[in-house]
Amino acid sequence: MDESWHLRTAYLGLETAKPSYSRARLRRIARSERYLDRAYAPMRLLLKVVMTPVMAVALATSIFISAGPYEREAALGHIVAIAGCEAADAVGLAPSRKGQPGYHRPLDPDGDGRSCQSDDIATAAGVLPAGGAKFLRAN
Repeated sequence: MDESWHLRTAYLGLETAKPSYSRARLRRIARSERYLDRAYAPMRLLLKVVMTPVMAVALATSIFISAGPYEREAALGHIVAIAGCEAADAVGLAPSRKGQPGYHRPLDPDGDGRSCQSDDIATAAGVLPAGGAKFLRAN
């Protein structure tokens, strides 16, 4: 505490003599300095920065699971299916129709209302099956 007091008073341009405080006041000052040293520790700040988005995702997921249109297991599978057709197939939600758990518009490249069909998996990956070229009609 003595060293930090001298550093603060030297920085502020104050006299370096310590004023006479009561023993209780000195304990409160020491306790507040320890608290500030812990509060602004680099690892603690880094942990807060990293954990904020993690907690936001966990909160959003739990809200979707509890208040979403599907039952808990189906809602969790629906969230996993966002990752792609392989993930949807792994949780048993592929292929799925529009309105069912596991259906996501990006996983339905031909727009027929069924995601992750066997021919859609290659199309979603950017590989068209033989004879599966798509043409746009000019209006």
